[in-house]
Amino acid sequence: NNVEILPPTPEEGEMPTYFHVGLLAKMCLVHGYTIGRWKLQSTSKTEQDFYLSSFGEGYPTLNSVYGGLEAYKEQGIFHGSLAWLSDGDWLSDLGARGNGLGGIWSAVLKSVVSTSEGCDYQCKLKCGFERRPGKVELYVPIYKEPLLMGYILVEPADHILLGYRTVFNVQDKDFIMNAFCAGYNNDSTEVGLKLENFETVRGSIFQRIGEKWALALKANLYGNVTPKSITVGGQYEWEPGT
Repeated sequence: NNVEILPPTPEEGEMPTYFHVGLLAKMCLVHGYTIGRWKLQSTSKTEQDFYLSSFGEGYPTLNSVYGGLEAYKEQGIFHGSLAWLSDGDWLSDLGARGNGLGGIWSAVLKSVVSTSEGCDYQCKLKCGFERRPGKVELYVPIYKEPLLMGYILVEPADHILLGYRTVFNVQDKDFIMNAFCAGYNNDSTEVGLKLENFETVRGSIFQRIGEKWALALKANLYGNVTPKSITVGGQYEWEPGT
C-alpha cells in the first residue's frame, strides 16, 4: 500500500486513470532525491518503435540499490515487453488495444517469474474499456495471483475526475481496499483527494509558478491508524521532460 503508482501520460484522446488523480504532485515528490532516496530513469526509442528503458533507485548504503531494464515493442494494435529487475524477477506483458463499441478497449496478459527463491510464476489479466465520460479497468487473477482489483472513473466536467477503486482478496474472500477519489487538473493547478477504507484521507496540491517552477504538497491523514504526515517539494524544468 505504500508503493506509489505512477502511470504514464495518457495518449491523445485517451482518458486518464484512477492513479492520475494527484499524479503531478506525486511525480514532483517521488522523483529525484527525497528523504534519503535517489531515483533515476532513462528511455531510448528507435525508428522501429522499439523502446529500451532502465531505472535505478536506492538509499545511501552499499546494499540497497534497486533497478532494472525493460525492452518494449509495438506492432499494430499489439505490444509486448520483457523486463529484468535486480531482485531477480522477470516481468512480461503481451497485450492488444483497439477501438470498438464507440470507445477504446484493451487487454494485457501480465506475467512474473521470480528467481529469488527457486522459480515461481504468477499471471493475471488486465482488461479495460473507456468511452467518455467513463472508464473501467479490471485486474483478473489467473495463476497464483490472490487479488482481484479494479476501478471505475468518470469525468463529469472538464478537468474534473471522480472515481472508485476496490481490491478483493480471492483466497481470503475479503475486501482489503475500498477507495473514492476526486481530482481537478487544468495543467497548471492540480488538486487531488482520496478516501481509503473510510479511515485514510490523502490529499495533494500541485501548482506551477511561471514556465519553469512548480511547488507540491502531499498530506496523509490516517486518523487513529498512523500519525499524520505532510510532504512539501518543488521542481525546476530545464526543458520539457527534464
